[in-house]
Amino acid sequence: MRKRRSPSDDAKVARAAYCYAMKFCGRLPRCVRKVREARGLSRYALALASGVCQRPPALPCGLPAAGYVAPLRSREMIRRIETGDSFPSLFVATRMAWAMGLSFAEFAMRLDGLRRR
Repeated sequence: MRKRRSPSDDAKVARAAYCYAMKFCGRLPRCVRKVREARGLSRYALALASGVCQRPPALPCGLPAAGYVAPLRSREMIRRIETGDSFPSLFVATRMAWAMGLSFAEFAMRLDGLRRR
């Protein structure tokens, strides 16, 4: 028969998960910046490749539409992630990892310190 866990065991597991998540989030900004720079990507290139922003809509003459500000916002979003002011959702983090040539598992291993390059 399976042994039941006590509420104190559940609290310990929850505390350990919380501590791991906080450590993971603390390493995210530095890891994103290091990998992005190692791949030679600008913030804007990473934003475009990951789909954080879309290419500006072009007018028939080929110029971007007036008032389009997505590139600025996308660079700002990447900057905020790299400085730790903002944290991406799991979906966005996965897209950023793919844009940098990594699977999310490889990116998470770098964050966890299991693989050093």
